[in-house]
Amino acid sequence: MKNLQIYSENLLAIRQLLESGFTGKIDLIYIDPLFASNNVFTFSFAIFL
Repeated sequence: MKNLQIYSENLLAIRQLLESGFTGKIDLIYIDPLFASNNVFTFSFAIFL
């Protein structure tokens, strides 16, 4: 399987992936911040060239 997109509760999805044999086969997990939470989510980083 090359790409997989899951819409689920984070911990439930990760647990199911691990129990389904994906241990050691996952390169990236992207978790969106919560929607409609009235919180501001920010992330900043520096790129050094």
